[in-house]
Amino acid sequence: MKDPDLSSGMKGFIDRHEKWVDERIAGGELWETWRDVHLARLADLRHERGIHLVVTFGMIIVAFIVFAIWLNEPTGPISALLVLMFTMVGAYLKHYWLLENSAQRWMRLAERMERDEYSRK
Repeated sequence: MKDPDLSSGMKGFIDRHEKWVDERIAGGELWETWRDVHLARLADLRHERGIHLVVTFGMIIVAFIVFAIWLNEPTGPISALLVLMFTMVGAYLKHYWLLENSAQRWMRLAERMERDEYSRK
């Protein structure tokens, strides 16, 4: 039997962590008790974001190479490949957008929690 938490992809990973963080904050838990977990998940997300940035740029380069070939020889198979490449680039950009915005949200949260924790001391 599949674990639904493992099969929901990156969006599920992000949603689960944000729900977990909201529960910690709503429960009044001290930042220092859950800081390491949040920062580890943030490091995971930043790593994933970096990999996807490289892959996205690689896909864009390949798509433009296919586009240049298509400009010189606009055949049916090249046209189909071009459509496929631009579709894939769109999907990669959408996924990268999710990773980038989530990483920034999590970094702002960590910064806010650190600031609030130190202001109490």
